[in-house]
Amino acid sequence: MKVEDYNKLFGIRESYELPDKLIKMLLDEQTKNNLFDEYLKYNDVDLSVDCLRDYFQQEHSARDTLKQDYTPDCLCDLMSRLSSGGDRIIDICSGTGALTIPMYYKNKNSYFQCEEFSNRSIPVLLFNLAIRNINAIIKNCDVLTKEVKHIYKLSSTDKYSTIQKIQSIEEEKFDVVISNPPYSISWNPKYDERFEGYELAPKSKGDFAFLLDGLYRLNGSGKAFYILPHGVLFRGQAEGKIRQKLIENNLIEAIIGLPENLFLNTSIPVCIIVLNKSKENRNILFIDASKLFLKKGKQNVMTEEHIQKIVAAYINNYEIEKFSHIACYQELKDNDFNMNIPRYVDTFDKHKNDTRTCGEIIDEIIQIEKEYYDNIIEISKMVQELEGTTIEKQKEVEDMKIKYKVLETMKNESAWKNFSRSINKLYDDISKAQKTTIQLSELSTIERAVKGKVYKRGCILLQISATDGQILYLDENKEIEAKYAVIIPNPDINSRYLFWSISGNLEDYLRKVQQGLNIVLEDVFKIPVVWYINPLIQDEIIAVMETINQMERNMMHELDSRKEEKQFYLNNMFVDSDIKKDYSKCTNDKIEEQPAEIIEELKKEKKSKIQQISLFDYVN
Repeated sequence: MKVEDYNKLFGIRESYELPDKLIKMLLDEQTKNNLFDEYLKYNDVDLSVDCLRDYFQQEHSARDTLKQDYTPDCLCDLMSRLSSGGDRIIDICSGTGALTIPMYYKNKNSYFQCEEFSNRSIPVLLFNLAIRNINAIIKNCDVLTKEVKHIYKLSSTDKYSTIQKIQSIEEEKFDVVISNPPYSISWNPKYDERFEGYELAPKSKGDFAFLLDGLYRLNGSGKAFYILPHGVLFRGQAEGKIRQKLIENNLIEAIIGLPENLFLNTSIPVCIIVLNKSKENRNILFIDASKLFLKKGKQNVMTEEHIQKIVAAYINNYEIEKFSHIACYQELKDNDFNMNIPRYVDTFDKHKNDTRTCGEIIDEIIQIEKEYYDNIIEISKMVQELEGTTIEKQKEVEDMKIKYKVLETMKNESAWKNFSRSINKLYDDISKAQKTTIQLSELSTIERAVKGKVYKRGCILLQISATDGQILYLDENKEIEAKYAVIIPNPDINSRYLFWSISGNLEDYLRKVQQGLNIVLEDVFKIPVVWYINPLIQDEIIAVMETINQMERNMMHELDSRKEEKQFYLNNMFVDSDIKKDYSKCTNDKIEEQPAEIIEELKKEKKSKIQQISLFDYVN
């Protein structure tokens, strides 16, 4: 179904009308039943998944304020299979019910409770559960403060659930908790019974507050399944103490790392943390499923085969080479209770040569530029219907409309066209050039950064702490932090070329050495380096790679800059007719005199940006 179909179904003209209109329809029994009957007439309705999620996410989700990233189908399927089910199941931060729906089809006789903060999500959540005839309680509440706005009781019948608004319910314990809470959202730390015995999660990151809330909701034999960002596995301070206490209390059963780019609105990889209040041993199963995905458009998806592999490893507690590992308590203690997955699952393949060619890198950057222009066209269409809420805003809107018409025409003036001659020449030159493959150990030495030692310009820094790995070029003599390993090129080596040769070949090596206390720097020596004999070819590759690098950063900056303008559009969708009339009187025909001037200014700005591309502008 398209957005237009949904709006027609709900009897609305604009998507913003949905929450108020839908809740009224659902609370009237006959209107609700008629609505469900009409909805089920559409051929593409699949009640086994949340059909309304994508519509709601595109039209209503609050990504910036509420960190709303609705759970994709493959992850919902995985979560339902990991759980062995139970009589009483609660979905905390349930959104529109995407996690609850597959759990229901696996446990149809269970009682469900859903809790969700967003007023806009609640009507869709009610719709999704009632049309499936589910017995449930839905609380419109703030999970962390426990402030309750509304409570709805759903009772199954022979066809659809009835919906009744009630005043209160008794708090109870559950067999299963499932949750995909907003990631790293800020909260107001305050002790209550849920957090007894633990540090409070930091104010800027409420991830562990949600997790401890779910733990408190479990009965004595219950399990909780939380989808969270990887930072909860290794961040220190209060979070490190909470993590240590959970391990010492023998409550963590498994950590499952998932692929990046599964969600619509964020590319970050997430993990599933499984809590078990009745564990039989002190071991924790670590699963690295980060490479189990199929690329589908802009997003990654996990296939049936991928999901089965993860579930089999978890259910059977399997240890599989380069995929899963069972860590004992002493191993966790030796790692200072850091649960970063690469510390426990070694996915390093010493035989794999993963060097990206210049052409592959260029293809990736061209994709970024394509996304940028797709973004421009999308916003351009949006702003054509935009009207400001004040006279000043209306003037700003008119400027935006002109600007985006200009940006659309600039697609054919892509910086890549100006750069294509250099790329084509490089391809011609390297296709005829003599080259060999040499191990890094023949070209350099490597050591952990020594405190107080000044390293010379041209060294290459490899970050090996338990945070995001980096490879950096040292462009001045300076002391280096201990979190880096230092690759020191041999005196006769072009260090800049060495940097670009290995920087595209370090993904697996970073995963190997980025293990905090368990660093094995010798493995870095095995990195294969493609070495062109002719120094002129090396210089040519340096120039092209550094230009590409700068252009990538410029393009990503351009992409980011569009976010504010999108927000401007959303904040100014509607206009008072009197303001519009006043604006017309004030501006008269003066606006017609401005396009040529603005167009000329924007062209100069674009030309200036292209000219500013530096061939040697990579800085630490």
